[in-house]
Amino acid sequence: MSDSLQRALKQETTDDDDGFNSTTQLHHALTDLRESQLITEQDQSRNSVLDAIDISSIQPTPNDYEQDEDGKEASNNTTGFNPLQLSFGSGSLHSLRRQKQDGSQASGAHSTSPDHAANRGSVSPPRRPRHHTQPVTPNTLPTYHASMTALHDLPRHERKSDATDTAAVVDEEDGIDFLRIWIQREKQDRDTAEVRNVCRKLQTACMMRERWVYKDKHGHYPSCLIDDEDICLNINIVQNALPKKSNHVFESKHGVFRVFKLRKTRKLQQSSNSHNNNEAKRDGDGDEADFSEEDLYEFVRSDEPLFHVHSFGEFMKDLCFLMELIMDGPARTFCYQRLQTLQAKFRLHVLLNENNEASEVRRVPHRDFYNIRKVDNHIHHSACMTQKHLLRFIKSRLKRHGDDQVYKNEKTQRVYTLKQLFHELNLTSYDLSIDTLSMHGHRDTFHRFDRFNRKYNPIGESSLRQVFLKIDNYAKGRYIADITKEVFDDLKESKYQYSELRLSIYGKKSSEWDILAAWICDNNLHCSNSRWMIQIPRLYSVYRSQNMVSDFGAMLDNIFRPLFEVTIDPRSHPKLHLFLNLVAGFDTVDDESIRENTRYDTQQHVDEYTYPEPSQWTKAENPPYIVWSYYIYANLCVLNQLRESRGMNAFSYRPHSGEAGDADHVAAAFLLAQSINHGLTLKRAPVLQYLYYLKQIGLSMSPLSNNLLFVEYDRNPLQLFFQRGLNVTLSTDDPLIIHYTKDPLIEEYAIAAQVYKLSAIDMCEIARNSVLQSGFPLNQKRHWVGTHGIFRRGVAGNNVKQTNVPDIRLLFRDELLSEEENWILGLPPPIFPSITLKSKHRKGKAKKSKYNNFLIEHRTKVPLKLQSPNFGAVDKEKEKEKGTVGNIYDPLRYFEYAEKRNILSHTQYLQQVEQKEKEREKEKEKVAWNSPTSSHYLRSFSLLAVGVLLGVAVTAIINNASKKNSKQTKE
Repeated sequence: MSDSLQRALKQETTDDDDGFNSTTQLHHALTDLRESQLITEQDQSRNSVLDAIDISSIQPTPNDYEQDEDGKEASNNTTGFNPLQLSFGSGSLHSLRRQKQDGSQASGAHSTSPDHAANRGSVSPPRRPRHHTQPVTPNTLPTYHASMTALHDLPRHERKSDATDTAAVVDEEDGIDFLRIWIQREKQDRDTAEVRNVCRKLQTACMMRERWVYKDKHGHYPSCLIDDEDICLNINIVQNALPKKSNHVFESKHGVFRVFKLRKTRKLQQSSNSHNNNEAKRDGDGDEADFSEEDLYEFVRSDEPLFHVHSFGEFMKDLCFLMELIMDGPARTFCYQRLQTLQAKFRLHVLLNENNEASEVRRVPHRDFYNIRKVDNHIHHSACMTQKHLLRFIKSRLKRHGDDQVYKNEKTQRVYTLKQLFHELNLTSYDLSIDTLSMHGHRDTFHRFDRFNRKYNPIGESSLRQVFLKIDNYAKGRYIADITKEVFDDLKESKYQYSELRLSIYGKKSSEWDILAAWICDNNLHCSNSRWMIQIPRLYSVYRSQNMVSDFGAMLDNIFRPLFEVTIDPRSHPKLHLFLNLVAGFDTVDDESIRENTRYDTQQHVDEYTYPEPSQWTKAENPPYIVWSYYIYANLCVLNQLRESRGMNAFSYRPHSGEAGDADHVAAAFLLAQSINHGLTLKRAPVLQYLYYLKQIGLSMSPLSNNLLFVEYDRNPLQLFFQRGLNVTLSTDDPLIIHYTKDPLIEEYAIAAQVYKLSAIDMCEIARNSVLQSGFPLNQKRHWVGTHGIFRRGVAGNNVKQTNVPDIRLLFRDELLSEEENWILGLPPPIFPSITLKSKHRKGKAKKSKYNNFLIEHRTKVPLKLQSPNFGAVDKEKEKEKGTVGNIYDPLRYFEYAEKRNILSHTQYLQQVEQKEKEREKEKEKVAWNSPTSSHYLRSFSLLAVGVLLGVAVTAIINNASKKNSKQTKE
């Protein structure tokens, strides 16, 4: 038994009053004893290997110990371990020692109190000599190798009461550690030309997304603005509070709407007494114009549109570059290796920190998986109820409202009551059952999207679907409104479950928006646990074959024209204006497995006339997915800018993508969408999967739905994506066809937890991702996440008391993402501080590293305007004159550093970067002094100085002359 354990037992028997402290000391003593036994067993297992190694070859690596500001020897707290490099043969073996650091050691202040050492039972490891030589590396060493893999002991990160304070603190009593996995590269600038080229293209792809995807004026994705307490769908109450008409006008050109400003000018006055016929004076150009004085004023449209969007030709060029990158062999190899590394790191993290994460979560009161917020980001409204719920509803309406007229036959013009409709089917309420409805998906729907859609018809009858699941019917959607209210009641009862239901706009006629808005407002369909999404089925070929639309441009006009009208003049569609306040975003749906006629060549960029314009697309063939995506995105982009200028909410673009089909679906979504649904095909495209990881694009996945259509459950890539760090969450898709229980979302989580062996912490992390991907108002999302910094990464955007996700998990995710970002930028891994103590424990200010996250620190310095993505041959003579190294897109001078062949240590590399930054700042100062403003100030100052000198000289001359005159007069 160790000395610390004996002391703890003795104190526990003698001091009964302070049981908490004695129990804590006993816990620490037992922990130290268990760790010492484990280390002893590990050391014994290594003896057989270490005895065979020549000890004289053991040489410590440089820069393990540095001198602090006082000139004393201090350990490198950024790494938290003392590696010993063993050089032999053609490889290297590193003996990794895991040392326990208390709070004072981590902050640089070493405690020498014997009482403290007795209480904690820790012994400081001996220091290594400061003067040493660098080991000789054999020539046979590979270019790439993981030089160090260390398990770094960190105390538990406990948040302070302030939500914005994200400093990691040490709890002296809980003993929860974070075992960090840290991999360091010995040779920072030994990247091959192939890897440098791949990294350069990945940088370009990331910047392309920043150029295309829409963000609001604050740099965030769009979301709802109005909170629940401010929502009113009664048009009679808010009629007088609707915004006035703005002085804007719009038109559609090349399939995209353009918005112009109207300027009010005074008309020319024609009278006999008037002799001046000058141009009219502009009276005002505010957002709200007075339109009642038509006899005195006229409105002139501006020449240029107010809001701009990139053309379809630019989109195709960027998409072709992305498709080239996807099919590039070196890029596929590089991204696949990085994804495998991420997966391995997560598995190692779980093995090392699973108990630590569980200990941190157990200390959180009240929270568990069942009472944290979970958002169903992908659910269709017509299938939002379960089959048992729909059966019970049909039986109740058939018994109590059987005489209601609900259906009209378009061919015979006969109107049916509900009883007559079931009498035609030879059915009664007693005959109905789950098997009779036959709406559950089974093996017959696999790879058959047409059969899956037919499952929406109760008893296989489209007339029953029209009565119970449609909005625009003879009963004006009364039954689907009633069942929607029952679904809302279930959501309110669950309290912690939320949904984003999808309503369809088909584009057959422009009145669809008014019908949908009237259905929402008249039935008061609003719930604090739900928001609406608009889905656009890609069914142009069906409507064109039935002559419902003349061309693709007419379909786009039916979809977006009412939205521009209500944005400019809310009183023209008052109910639509109220309904749009509840809409979070847009979606596109259809069968992606249908073969498309994609006419782009990856070897040669295409111009914007490869596809016909929407107004000229008159054939019955459906436009490809990429064409649909661009024109929906482009019109939404202009609409969002217009609505944002008027203080209204904007809409996100979150389409179905990657459920099946080619890789260009998810490639187009990478450029245009805020997040996507499904994303199964990313498994076959490692480059796109890695890009989705780098940009943390949301994936709302439905494994049970995919199990019925395209991918078996055990082959679904959800677990793979989650382990690699992609932003994934779970959704239900179609509970009516898929699920059996009353809580479809809990059923989805439960099955995934059993099949993929997800822990409670894993499910809480997935639920937290669903909140961040949702379009609910920011105030609600801040409350659900528990912090105002929901857009910040890592621990800064989390409160474990609200999300039940331990800070250890999010710290691990953030550090891995930072390492990958720095890898792409050609920088060394970021140096993370070990711990930061509370102010009462801190004896001196800890020196913070400037390079914790180089990408975030210099994010604003990366230009968004990209040069040509053609990476062909470049004239080397011009490169030498310019001082470049052949890179076309190099925002952070990655290749400038990589070209130097001298091997630098990590500290020398950082010193070199600091020196170059200082030189750039001096050059900026020189440029600033040579700028027009500075030269103007210099000229002004010089003129003022000359004037003062002349004034002094003139006054001196005048004084001398006056003195002489006075003397002469006296004489």
